[in-house]
Amino acid sequence: MLKFIFLSTAVVLISIAVVVTAYFPRQGNESQTNIKLKTQNNLQRYGVEIVGPDDAGFETELEKYFGSNQDALTLVDTAKPFTIFIKNRSTQEVVGLSLRWELVKSTGEVNVIPQTQNNVGVLFGPKTVDPLLIGKTSIINAGDSKFFSYFPIQPDDTASGMRASIGASTGTAPTDVGSLTAQARDQKGIMLNGVSTVSLSIDGLFFDDGTFIGENKGFYFEQIEGEIKAERDILKRFSEAATTGKSEADIIAEFIADTPEHVIPPRNVLYGRQYETAEQAFDLMYRGALSGKRKAIDMMRRTNWSDARILASFTRAKDSDFKELWRIDQ
Repeated sequence: MLKFIFLSTAVVLISIAVVVTAYFPRQGNESQTNIKLKTQNNLQRYGVEIVGPDDAGFETELEKYFGSNQDALTLVDTAKPFTIFIKNRSTQEVVGLSLRWELVKSTGEVNVIPQTQNNVGVLFGPKTVDPLLIGKTSIINAGDSKFFSYFPIQPDDTASGMRASIGASTGTAPTDVGSLTAQARDQKGIMLNGVSTVSLSIDGLFFDDGTFIGENKGFYFEQIEGEIKAERDILKRFSEAATTGKSEADIIAEFIADTPEHVIPPRNVLYGRQYETAEQAFDLMYRGALSGKRKAIDMMRRTNWSDARILASFTRAKDSDFKELWRIDQ
């Protein structure tokens, strides 16, 4: 039996992220926590490779990435096998990534944890020309590598790197590395209770030119496609309305009247399972993006933005700025 579990992560999305907290039964067995990670490297022909904690080169990457940050290195060691590097040997930047963790129990049950990280703003328009941002707006730059984990651990963090995710499960937010390490070990033990195999694959990946690679089992392509379609439709709606002679207030009022304030996910998504179809993934993210824009308008008005300024912020881009998405395997 296949069971899907969403991982709540820090997601940089266009305007909305659907976040469902992962749930695991509160029982653990630390004897299960020495399981090795099986990585599925099926995208090497595109220049993308996973380096797992037991692979040659992992320690070299670790030293390069974290340096002498002993706090981070301690947390990395505790988080194994949920730690990897992804190398991008291509000439393009990675701007969207969906990982697929699979935890197989001895009973045959498979828990699937999608983990997504996005910074797909470049797909909405031209690249930044700000010298302070160049090379810092992608997830993995061309010819570079990056560390990923089920737990959010970054090289500039000490104890704070895992405080939010671990503290959230206990109602506390410890500040010392010892407490964080202990809680990480406990949480990992719970996750791996009864598990015989942990495997990881890249289910989907967007390059900065809009091309997509991966099996797309979680319909990641359609999620981003829905977001971008919503952005283009909003741009078209506001741009065309501005030529009709309607006031800015009327244009915004019509949009608000047509757009629900909240989007309730279907039960299969709300209760921690995967999207059932590509159409469902597209529709939920499309409607969620529209709802997100309505919330953004409400916030702008509360901070005294004029309606003219609000509309200008939504019509600054051109439709020709958007990248066309396409699956390279199709």
